[in-house]
Amino acid sequence: MDKPSFVRLVTGIHAKREHGENTDQEESRMHEELKIAARNANIDILLVPVKFLKSFKPEIVREIRDLFLQAIQKLGDDDRLDDLQRLAQDKDITTSKEIREAIVTATEKMIFRRNMASQRVQENGAAAQGKTLRLKLPKLSGFDEVAEYARGLFEKASKIVIAQDRPLQELVINFVDYIIDPNQTPVLLVGPTGCGKTYSIRTLAGLIGIPFIEIVMPDMSPASYRGNNLETLLYTEISGKVSAIGGYPERMIIYIDEFDKLAFRGDESNGLSKQIQAQLLKLFERSAVVTSSTERGEIRKIKFEALAVLSGSFSFIESVRASNMISKDDLLDAGFICDLIGRIRLLAPFRKLDVSDLERILTSGACDVLARSTALCTAMGFSVELDKGAIVTLAQLAVEDDLGARSLNNYAENMFARVRRDAIFPSAEMPDDLREIKQKGKLLITADLVKKYVAGDLKAKKGRLQMGFAGK
Repeated sequence: MDKPSFVRLVTGIHAKREHGENTDQEESRMHEELKIAARNANIDILLVPVKFLKSFKPEIVREIRDLFLQAIQKLGDDDRLDDLQRLAQDKDITTSKEIREAIVTATEKMIFRRNMASQRVQENGAAAQGKTLRLKLPKLSGFDEVAEYARGLFEKASKIVIAQDRPLQELVINFVDYIIDPNQTPVLLVGPTGCGKTYSIRTLAGLIGIPFIEIVMPDMSPASYRGNNLETLLYTEISGKVSAIGGYPERMIIYIDEFDKLAFRGDESNGLSKQIQAQLLKLFERSAVVTSSTERGEIRKIKFEALAVLSGSFSFIESVRASNMISKDDLLDAGFICDLIGRIRLLAPFRKLDVSDLERILTSGACDVLARSTALCTAMGFSVELDKGAIVTLAQLAVEDDLGARSLNNYAENMFARVRRDAIFPSAEMPDDLREIKQKGKLLITADLVKKYVAGDLKAKKGRLQMGFAGK
């Protein structure tokens, strides 16, 4: 069926439903046409009923969403970036968190797969002299063009990263600067655990299509010490990414988490910290090269032309605990060497998430764990909905843990896992609502149900606190 005919079919269904007429036959025909469109990833056809979703039955809306997910995967497999970008800019379809994530994932995979090398990049350093992988990055020039792209990027990212608009805006500017000119100063993100630092970087890298590598500072050791030498670790990670995407990308994000762990901790850690900081300092210089040696003593080299993003909570610094603010003087007092701090730019700090922020994460579709968990329940044949009391209770529990979104995800994941467990393996202790889940086909999660399912987690936490006090 061509597009004009399909438009007439969909608008006819909409008109009939407004007058209370039966549309089963027309909806069945529409569904068959949509399935054909999904198999062919025909976006023109799939987008037609989106404007009328409120007119359709919930099961039809879910089917349309699933067909979009199928089409998005095919768009990625068929290397149809323009169509993916078209979907990403459609405000009606991107209200779905699952669809937004599917678009980002398909786009990233496609960009990484483009220009795939005919031969696998070898570990002997061939990647350093090999071809450069051209990414599908925008060509930006002039204030209006740069501003429009930056605002659009922020608008998309702020729907995923909740309650951190100011630091997210500064990150967007840094990423846009990096697209225009790769010679950028490393940046430092400061904020409490679970506030969205890593999530922000992953989100922006995914939306733009820039390869992302994450390294955790405690995994590193200075040269000549046992453990992961910084340069060896970087060489392994970069080489692995180069092998995966078929060439050395013209842009790359190196995210170094828990940077605050380099603060001095006694005389021994003082010396070790300074050695690792010196290694970082060398990497932040222009035209740096990462080296690694084989067991046979061969030296391997790979270029380091990435945007380095450092991150840490710095909760041991008084000004951070008091007002979430940090200065370069604070970093120097904590034992970071002057030359290194002089080459790092501080961004607006990420703030601690409060109850209302965590509620927004649960209700805005930005909670990945919630989306995955509800999808698993749907796959088992029943729908799940959280009432206001359940949302508030989960948010309050996470705030009490003082671990932000990490606690929120942990509580939500454990709760849904236990819901699915009781649905499959009934027990005498299970809530009454779950006993009829198969017949009702849906479950409303209340505050009481949340407390019941996370009671074990709360007792365990209280036990750890008691043991901690007992030891003092």
